[in-house]
Amino acid sequence: MHLLRSRRDGRLARPVERSSTKPPHTHPPCHSESALAHTQAPKGHKNTAQGVSPGVSSRGKPLPAWAPITFHPNVLRRKCAEINPFDPPRIDCYRPMNLQCKPALAASYKSRSQIARILTEDWCARELYCAACSSNALSRTKTNAQTVDFFCPQCAQPYQLKSRLNAYTSKITDAAYEPMIRAIREDRTPNLLFLQYSNNWAVSNLLLVPRFFFSESVIEKRNPLGPGARRAGWVGCNILLGNIVPDGRISVVSNGIALPSKDVRRRFAEMRALSGVPPETRGWTLDMLRIVWEIGKENFTLSEAYEYADELQALHPHNQHVRPKIRQQLQILRDLGFLRFVAPGQYAVIKH
Repeated sequence: MHLLRSRRDGRLARPVERSSTKPPHTHPPCHSESALAHTQAPKGHKNTAQGVSPGVSSRGKPLPAWAPITFHPNVLRRKCAEINPFDPPRIDCYRPMNLQCKPALAASYKSRSQIARILTEDWCARELYCAACSSNALSRTKTNAQTVDFFCPQCAQPYQLKSRLNAYTSKITDAAYEPMIRAIREDRTPNLLFLQYSNNWAVSNLLLVPRFFFSESVIEKRNPLGPGARRAGWVGCNILLGNIVPDGRISVVSNGIALPSKDVRRRFAEMRALSGVPPETRGWTLDMLRIVWEIGKENFTLSEAYEYADELQALHPHNQHVRPKIRQQLQILRDLGFLRFVAPGQYAVIKH
């Protein structure tokens, strides 16, 4: 389009159109789920949020790294806007979390445990988001899937749900012992969701423990079932929630109030460096982090850490060089951003 020409009477003339070989620029239409699903990615573009792995399709198949982000229909609740379809979805445009379950869904059931399972799983599928990335929905796994109830459709983070009426204590009954230990050693543990509901089926509290906070030190082996039991000889386990440091217990809902998703995601991201520690040595790192919490000081000395050498020796009986291991783990915690070296033999805790 050519510049406007002035007229003698002082008014502006109509613009003069000129033909051009280039097609006129058109703005992209409003993005919807289908539009995003069929958008082609630019060459060389990678659609990964905060360095996470590519997502999976609705059928559970891996998507290529450039695949555009799609939105779950249940959370597509914002007005259309002119945004880049390859940017992560904004998290400030969604409706507030509804903490009420839908009892009508389980009207035909009599067992309270079955009712609780149906209602809480439905609530998570409707209201919960992924703490590891910007996805505002979780997808259900297949029925009776082992250890995993939900996964993130964007970053594939696995989640397992546990729900109960009463408040959770420091010891939580879990499933079989050997599969749990094997999952920890192979780095296959899911993120655990501990949900407490009220008598009127509203979510009162929801605690998230990221998957990289599980080590063999937080798993307690239970006694085998007696010979008269239906599963005689079966060995279960308990999760020692009290052995997980406060940094690894992230509140999503507290006393009937949903915390902002940005705060939950920020806390998850601050702890995520632990996922880079190999699973065979992560147990030592988590135990040392718990010792730092038990010391309970903003500044502590190496001598104070040595006072826990016997406890660490009991947790790791195959290691005969505990004190050098303590020094090594303090260096690892420094590199991960949990500690700061003040002087030789002196450390400061970095608050998150």
